[in-house]
Amino acid sequence: TFDKALTLARRAMQADPADAVSRIVASEVLASIAIVIRNKGLDCRPAMHEGLQLAREAIRLDPRLAWAYITAGKQESNLATVDQQMEGRSAIPRLEEAVNYFQKAMRLQPGLAGLRKTLGNTFFGMALSRGANGQDPRPDYRRAINEYRQALHLQKKDMGAACNIAEAVEASSRWTLRQGGNPRTELVAVLELLRRMERQPLPYSESLALEGAIQRLLAIQAMREGLNPEAELALG
Repeated sequence: TFDKALTLARRAMQADPADAVSRIVASEVLASIAIVIRNKGLDCRPAMHEGLQLAREAIRLDPRLAWAYITAGKQESNLATVDQQMEGRSAIPRLEEAVNYFQKAMRLQPGLAGLRKTLGNTFFGMALSRGANGQDPRPDYRRAINEYRQALHLQKKDMGAACNIAEAVEASSRWTLRQGGNPRTELVAVLELLRRMERQPLPYSESLALEGAIQRLLAIQAMREGLNPEAELALG
């Protein structure tokens, strides 16, 4: 159980106060415990705050350990979501802290494709938060897209990363359309990316749904320009 795992991690911390890894393990267990608490409708933030503190202690003990920064970043990201939901506080400050931790981890381990996607997801979350407050989210979407592209560069067959790119482009393009802009170039490029990726075995069902969303935006832009939207819907 999580409680037993946490007890063992605490014992390891007591046995070796200079051990960074036991603090990371305890932090990650506390993150799992927080999910259980949250699912019961209770306040999970004390567990999250303790987990964040332990991750920070691990960083202090071993500042070259990428795992510690990743764990701290995940705790900050989780707290951003909970603070926003429970108190209506902006998620941006904590997400910015999460980005800082993830970027430090990336400098230590630059080849982690999963970390690139995690960083991209964090920027995506920042974009959603800014958009909900009426701010332009497109700079954050662009940062998310850049990280997803880096992930795809590291793992060229990662359909999930391609779908991440498409989702961010689609969301950014919706904002551009509302502002009277023309996102056609970006939409066509990402549609072509999805279709290249779909030539792999076992097509990814999410990509098909994203294709439909992207084609709808292309059709809207075509109608604005007095063109035939059916041509865009049949693109490719």
